[in-house]
Amino acid sequence: MPPILVGFQPRVSRSFARYPASVMITFFRNVITNMTANPAFPTPSPTLAVFKTAVDDLETKTQAAMNRGRIEVAARRASQAVAISLARQLGYYVESQSNGNVETLLSSGFEPVRTPSPSIVPATPGNPRLSLTKLSGQLLFRFVGDVNTKNFSVQYAENAAGPWIDHDLSTSSRVLLTDLTPGKVYFSRSRAHGAAGSSDWCSPVSLMAV
Repeated sequence: MPPILVGFQPRVSRSFARYPASVMITFFRNVITNMTANPAFPTPSPTLAVFKTAVDDLETKTQAAMNRGRIEVAARRASQAVAISLARQLGYYVESQSNGNVETLLSSGFEPVRTPSPSIVPATPGNPRLSLTKLSGQLLFRFVGDVNTKNFSVQYAENAAGPWIDHDLSTSSRVLLTDLTPGKVYFSRSRAHGAAGSSDWCSPVSLMAV
C-alpha cells in the first residue's frame, strides 16, 4: 500500500482557483517546474507547454490590467479562467498518476486536500452562573461553551431536582430568563450540542429573583 501522509488525502486541492492572480501565477510556475522531467508524470495532460503558454498569457494580461482599465481587466479575467481550467485538468492527471500516494502528488507542486477533522462531542458547559439584571423578574444565566458547539439547551426550575422548564435553544452562552416570580429561588443548567452529539448537563446553579 502506498504511504499516506497523516492529515491529507491523495486528491489535488483546487483552492488555487481562489488565489489572487499574482499568487496564482507563482503557484502555477512552481507546478510547471516540479512536473518538468518528473518521472512520476511522464505524459502531462494538458502538456506543460500548453499550460506554460496559458500562464505566460495570464502574467502578461495581469501586468496590463494594473491600469485598471475595463478592457484590460476583462482580458485578465478571461486569461485567468483559461489557466484555471487547464490547471484543474492537470490536477486530475496528477491524481490519476499518483495512485493514492500523497508524497507523489506533492512532488507535482500541487497541494493535497486536507483530511477533515473528526467531529468531537462538545464539552459540558463550564462556569455556570446566574446574576440579577436591572429589571424585576429576570435572571441572566451565563456559562462557558466549547468550540465544537452548534447550540445550547437551557433549562430552569424552582427546585434542583426539577421539574425543568425548557428555554429556547440558544447559540449564545448568555441566556436571559424572564417572567420569573420575585422572591423565588430559581435553578438553571445547560448542555451543549454539536455534530457528534450532546454533552452532559452542567451542574445547576441558583439565585433568587427580585
